[in-house]
This record gives sequence, C-alpha cells and structure tokens, in this order.
Amino acid sequence: MQKKLAEKLNTKQSVISRVENAKTVPSLTFLKRLAKALNASLQIQFKY
Repeated sequence: MQKKLAEKLNTKQSVISRVENAKTVPSLTFLKRLAKALNASLQIQFKY
C-alpha cells in the first residue's frame, strides 16, 4: 500500500512510512497532495 501511494504522490515509500509513523512533520502541501490521492478532504483544526 505504501509503495502504491508513494507512486501516486511521486515520492518515495520511505517518506510515506515516516509520515505514518510520525517520524516527520509533513508540509501542508504534502497533506493536500495526500488528501487528493486518497480522494479525501483535508481539515485542519486548532483547539485550545
């Protein structure tokens, strides 16, 4: 699954793995591309 998703996003499988395992903080641009690849909407909430 990671490999296919990485291909859709034109990135490496290791990048997908690091995002899944919270080893990196993805950029907003990356999150938008990810949501589009997954046919999902991106919602960002600030709670305090």
